[in-house]
Amino acid sequence: MVRPRSPRPGSCRLWAWPGVSPTPIGRAKSARKPREPTKKSSGLAPKSAIRPVARARARADHAGVGAGERCDRASLAAVYREGAAGYDTRWSPVILPLAEAVVAALELAGASVVLDVGAGTGALTPALRVAAPRAAIVSIDPSQDMLEYARARRGVLPILGDAAALPHPDGCADAVMLAYVLFHLLDPEAGVREALRVLRPGSRLGTVTWQREWAPAADEVWTRGIEELEVPDFPAHSSHTGLDSVEAIERLLVAAGARSRRVWVETVEHVYTEANYFDMRTTHGRNRARLALLDDDRRTRVLAELRKRLEGLGPVSEKPT
Repeated sequence: MVRPRSPRPGSCRLWAWPGVSPTPIGRAKSARKPREPTKKSSGLAPKSAIRPVARARARADHAGVGAGERCDRASLAAVYREGAAGYDTRWSPVILPLAEAVVAALELAGASVVLDVGAGTGALTPALRVAAPRAAIVSIDPSQDMLEYARARRGVLPILGDAAALPHPDGCADAVMLAYVLFHLLDPEAGVREALRVLRPGSRLGTVTWQREWAPAADEVWTRGIEELEVPDFPAHSSHTGLDSVEAIERLLVAAGARSRRVWVETVEHVYTEANYFDMRTTHGRNRARLALLDDDRRTRVLAELRKRLEGLGPVSEKPT
């Protein structure tokens, strides 16, 4: 949870994303007019989480995994352009409990406007509606495909937007949720500052990021297989660099101008059958986008070989932190 350091006066309106007739959903304090929605970053993705809940510095975390450029926009867009249904049915159930715990800790019963930044398929919307029953829940994401799915499946109020440049005025929200978003941003600190900008004084920010995942046998087989079979890849579209410990998250929040109330680490375990693990790897996200680059015949051969390599592993245990 996060509390902004200084008050911001005024009033604002929040608007629906292009393709939906403009719909004012709330008034709040702010001096600026809303900016036009822009596409860009924000997020969904990886595995393992730290939760931050606190009135003021908010932050969760993830650990480990890779270096390199934090976010290639073109590849990120390609990863999330399609596969919303696969993401929602295969991946959301694994990561949702961690985010729901942060929502519960934010104590949102009195909120009137809540921004779910990087909302994706809207999987967190039901929990936000329960936690903030009188609030307008606004789902913001850079993927129009994800938002269309979220609107059709969960009736969300969708806004096409970038976590690094939210299309909202200062001080117009009672809470902002950044679930699995920060590792997709070129500048995570700027992303936190942007969330603080749209928050009213005394309001709250919640965030969750991956620390690490643990599914060594299956992941090793999959990674080696997809490399040996020379499946084309995209540039890195996310990076946990600088977001891999509670201390790193605390430093990030302080630098952005937030005051942390609570940051914690939690581990969950999810067990896949071989078939479910294969489906999870191939129906959404970066792997799905990589496989889509192959022609039909080669993709069929690659998938058959990958499935064969996974045979005999038995149940796959994944422990995100």
